[in-house]
Amino acid sequence: MTNEEMAVKLQQVDDRSKSNCKRLDEAEEKLKDNAEMLASIARIDQHQKDMANTLNEVKDDVKSITGKAGRRWDSIVDKVLLGIVAALVAYALKQIGIS
Repeated sequence: MTNEEMAVKLQQVDDRSKSNCKRLDEAEEKLKDNAEMLASIARIDQHQKDMANTLNEVKDDVKSITGKAGRRWDSIVDKVLLGIVAALVAYALKQIGIS
């Protein structure tokens, strides 16, 4: 091989080396971006889990509150019905002459 051929080959290797360095730099930047994105996704996932837990707690609280109101309403209705039945029985007993 002549000196000129060696110089051409050396230039080709040098050009390829520069190209490879540039590609490696770009790949490292993309890898860094991916790592940051994965960390963000992990934070979002944790935040979503926390929100789901909070939502479940709120749902349980709402069920508890509505359950209490429902039980109170049922109790009131029972007492009103019991009063009506008692009044009807008293009225019926008065009509038949039992005081």
